[in-house]
Amino acid sequence: DFQRQLNSLHNNEAFYREQQAALENHLSRQNSYQNLALKEQQAAFQHQIATNFRQAAAAEEYRHQETNAFNREREELEHRPLPSSYYREAPPPPQKLRLVHSHKHFHPARITIRTNNDW
Repeated sequence: DFQRQLNSLHNNEAFYREQQAALENHLSRQNSYQNLALKEQQAAFQHQIATNFRQAAAAEEYRHQETNAFNREREELEHRPLPSSYYREAPPPPQKLRLVHSHKHFHPARITIRTNNDW
């Protein structure tokens, strides 16, 4: 009877060990799948990061080019003479003083419209 119990105990132990081994095998397989998925995800992330970085670098480069072009254009413009519309009109050429104008300098308020009858 004791021997029989011992045998069944051994059998149980063997069964449990088998189950344990199967479970561990299953878990390790699942783990490797998960690891693979994680690695793939990581690779995808890294690819995305690299893409973003490249895009940012390209945008920065474009901005530099634009800035340089703008600065070049501005420097070219700085050496160009100013348009004539920028300068004030020259004062009228000096004329012989007429009797009617007792004022040497014209101020807009002093200028009167005269007709032939007024002379």
